[in-house]
Amino acid sequence: MCLLDDSDPTMRSLALEEIDTLAETLAKMIEYHFPTLLIPPSQTTHLGALMEMKSGVGGSESSLFLAELLRMYQRLATNNNWNATIVTKNDLEAGGIKDATVEFRGGGAYDSLRWESGVHRVQRVPATESSGRTHTSTVAIVVSLFAPSL
Repeated sequence: MCLLDDSDPTMRSLALEEIDTLAETLAKMIEYHFPTLLIPPSQTTHLGALMEMKSGVGGSESSLFLAELLRMYQRLATNNNWNATIVTKNDLEAGGIKDATVEFRGGGAYDSLRWESGVHRVQRVPATESSGRTHTSTVAIVVSLFAPSL
C-alpha cells in the first residue's frame, strides 16, 4: 500500500504534509550540515593576518583608492569582531596613502583575508578630472599569517 494513492484520502493528505516538512528539513541539512562533513576544519582559524598594501599604477588616484580599501578592511574587521591595528602608514600630502601595513587579530581573520592577496584595480572618473576621462588605479595587497603571542 502506498500512502500517496487515492485509497485513503486522510493518509494521503498526511503524507503530503509530511513530504513538505521532510523536504524542508532535508534542504536545511544539505545546506548547513553536509558541507561541514566534507570540508575538514581549518588549521589556521585561530591565527591573525598581516596585510601589506601598496599603491601602484594610477598616481595620486591609486593612493586615494588605497585609503578607501583601508577603510573598507577596517569596517570588515569591526563587523567580524576582529581587532585591526595599523602598524605602518605613509600618508601623502595631497591626500591618500602610499602604503600601509595592518594587523588583524580575531577568530577566522586569516582564513577570511588570505584570499585578498593580489592586485586590486578600480576604473573610475576622479572628482578632479575636468575632461571626464576614466582612470585606472591599482593597489597591491599581500596577506600573511600572523600568530599573536599568547
